[in-house]
Amino acid sequence: MKPLRFILRFLAPCLLFAGTLLIQAQENGEQETRTWAAVSDHTDYLFSNGKAWRALDAKSKITELEGIEQGMMMLVRETYPRLSPADRALLDEEPLKLMVKGFRMSDVAEQLDAYYKDSSNLRVPIAEAYKYSILKMRGARQKELDDLAASLRSKYNR
Repeated sequence: MKPLRFILRFLAPCLLFAGTLLIQAQENGEQETRTWAAVSDHTDYLFSNGKAWRALDAKSKITELEGIEQGMMMLVRETYPRLSPADRALLDEEPLKLMVKGFRMSDVAEQLDAYYKDSSNLRVPIAEAYKYSILKMRGARQKELDDLAASLRSKYNR
């Protein structure tokens, strides 16, 4: 009976404490690959960031980018019927600003790879890096890109 009492009194709390530390370490690791960002005045979202991007293989990166585009189109499809004609026109235009014709998703993925080579960009959400890359691929001026990159670093490297 003494060994059982020893386990219950001393070993069980130690195991529980070790389990708690393991869970916290896992959550901290997840936090490093995700960054909070405002979606609207009332909504924040925990986005995957550059550390998560770097951990993906080539196929997973393309799937991630396709998911971003499909998410935009799903939002348009689900929101469209409830909007006024003026708002519908706006909704039709906005997603197109975040897409680029004539390129493959692998081209966009290469742009994100280049963006995340700079370690000061790693906390920037993938969705923001995607937007930056699309602007670059559409021929934005270097000053505009530099200003956007600096703004994103300032916003997410706190």
